[in-house]
Amino acid sequence: VCQVKDETIDPANNKSLYFWSKNQRTGKTTVAKAITAVLNGGSKIADGDEAKGIFNIEMQFSKHDKPKAISYNSVFMEEAMPNDTKKVYDKVKEMLTSRGCCVEIKFGAQIHIDCRRNYIWTSNHVISDFIRDDRERRFIAIHQTDVPEKISHEEIFNIWKIFCQNATPRL
Repeated sequence: VCQVKDETIDPANNKSLYFWSKNQRTGKTTVAKAITAVLNGGSKIADGDEAKGIFNIEMQFSKHDKPKAISYNSVFMEEAMPNDTKKVYDKVKEMLTSRGCCVEIKFGAQIHIDCRRNYIWTSNHVISDFIRDDRERRFIAIHQTDVPEKISHEEIFNIWKIFCQNATPRL
C-alpha cells in the first residue's frame, strides 16, 4: 500500500504480497483482488480483475509484451508462479525491483515506460517452491490456512479500503 501511496520509495525496496494456501476457499484470491481494486481506484472487488496480470507478459518474455504494470498502480497475479519459476528467478527479482520496462512497438522503436512494479500474488504453493534464497526480501508470504468467516464482498472491500486509506509509509 505504501509503495503505491509514496512514489519516492526506491523500487529496489519493493515488496510483493504472496498469499498462499494448499487449501481451497481460504479467501486468498478475494483479499488480493480487494487490495488491488482499492489501490487502482476501484469501487468493488470485481474491479481487481481489470488489473489481473499474466506471468509471461508481466515478465516480458516477448519484447512486444506490455505488462499491466504500465497501466495500474497494483497488479493481481492469480496462481501465477509456475513450478519451474526457479529457472527464471533472477529475472523475477529484477522485474520486481525495476522502475519501468522497455517495450518494443511492432515495426517501431523500443521505448522505456515508467511504471511501478507492485504485485499481489496468490498461489497454492509454498513460496519456497520457487524462491532459491532463504533470505528473500521481495516477497511477504501470507499463509492462509483457515476458511474465513462468511461476509459479503462489499464488506471485505470496505475493510481493505479503510486499511489502504489509513496506511502510512514509515518515515
